[in-house]
Amino acid sequence: MTTKNCTELFLSRKGVDPAKTAILFLKSRDSLTNADHVSFGEFRALVAKGQSLLASRGVGPGDTVVLADTLSPVFFAWVMATLAQGATLMLVEPWMPLANIRHVIELMRPKAFVSGWMGSLWGLRSSAIRAVPHWIRTSELPKASTGEAARARDVDSSQIGIVTFTSGTTGAPKGVVRTHGYLAHHQEILEGLFGFEAYAGPDLCVFANLALSNLASGRGSVIVPADWKASRLALVGELPTGVRPETLSCGPAFLRQFLKHGRADALRSIQVGGALTDCAIFERAFDRWPDARVTHVYGSSEAEPVALIDAREAVRRSRGRGYFQTLCVGTPAEGTRFASDEKGLWVAGGQVCPMYLGSEKDNRENKRRDANGDVWHLMGDRIAADAEGIHWYGGRAQQDVALFELEQRFYAWFGSSAALVHRDPRGRLALVGEGVSARDAEIRAQFPEIEIRVEARIQRDRRHRARIDRAATLKKGAAWLTR
Repeated sequence: MTTKNCTELFLSRKGVDPAKTAILFLKSRDSLTNADHVSFGEFRALVAKGQSLLASRGVGPGDTVVLADTLSPVFFAWVMATLAQGATLMLVEPWMPLANIRHVIELMRPKAFVSGWMGSLWGLRSSAIRAVPHWIRTSELPKASTGEAARARDVDSSQIGIVTFTSGTTGAPKGVVRTHGYLAHHQEILEGLFGFEAYAGPDLCVFANLALSNLASGRGSVIVPADWKASRLALVGELPTGVRPETLSCGPAFLRQFLKHGRADALRSIQVGGALTDCAIFERAFDRWPDARVTHVYGSSEAEPVALIDAREAVRRSRGRGYFQTLCVGTPAEGTRFASDEKGLWVAGGQVCPMYLGSEKDNRENKRRDANGDVWHLMGDRIAADAEGIHWYGGRAQQDVALFELEQRFYAWFGSSAALVHRDPRGRLALVGEGVSARDAEIRAQFPEIEIRVEARIQRDRRHRARIDRAATLKKGAAWLTR
């Protein structure tokens, strides 16, 4: 049985002005007048070229294409073209350890490797990538001749559309699967929850998957390069009215940076997720955009959104309990089911990705299928509902409750969440963080149970620069662990 390819959501959408901005990659003041900016009409033409190039290499339904390149309008055109062609797209990032994903590459046996120059260097290091029959430079796409219009090849709903990899912050990267059926259903969920179609202006977005979602909704995306330079953030406020963002979708680290250096007076809706957000970050956003709807989103790259709540209400409740961070995560998204055990929160629903690819061990530990065939995903967090049915984050399930509560008390007193509490092999409590040494005497007096205090830069996850990477942080300060 076949179903409509998920790209049909984009390719069959009517009434979108071809001249309307589809993607603006905001590198400089010249971005509006060069290849960093494409309209919907131009983007459709790029997708058609990409589909033609893939077909010329014999890539069709059931084949796999590896894409390794930085974000750009051409990158997104390659994504859409591969999906339209019915092939499976494997997305990799140059920082990703080859040893951890080689088995997935060998399992999928890609037919084509699409990359820029940096991606090519990454690929040359891998025997599995070197064995891929067809190497295509991403730069070939704009220069290719225009063929037939892009069309969505029919595929089974269970056909894998995209394979991504987790950041590895809590273990080795895992192959995360998104089928065509999942991608289409997830798009319906996002549109229903956030109502993006109600906004004429584009979305200032950090997450690549949301840029694809915006395209399917007929909305444009303004994307800032990953370095988040102050000069580039400032350019957002200089964009012409028709290209000026009306919504912002990001994590707390980007929001903090944008509050410092960015301008976007026209924002009407803000969605923040991906990591714990300090209450103060939200409060600065409320002051900057008093009339904007701000939503606090709880989820993960494999299941999002899981729960959500108006951010003003989440901050009010969190502050009411004396928390420095917004630990109130709200109520489950419509259609989401919760269950908890000693391993933490499990969730099921249309936004939950299918089983992992190429790792039965990870599937046994982090996924399960119930009697109805529904997949449950392990979030690994302690989440508990209060008497009103509002859910609260209580730390990672493997983290000692007392240590989590001590961290939260420290954050509220210290005025910063750039720290962690760790129990060393001898059972001593150690505080590792930024700015710790300057207030050592105060910390000793206020928290006598903390025996070791270490000044160290807190390492964050590579992807969103918000979640604390405890393993990486402690590794850098390994010398004190044996003192």
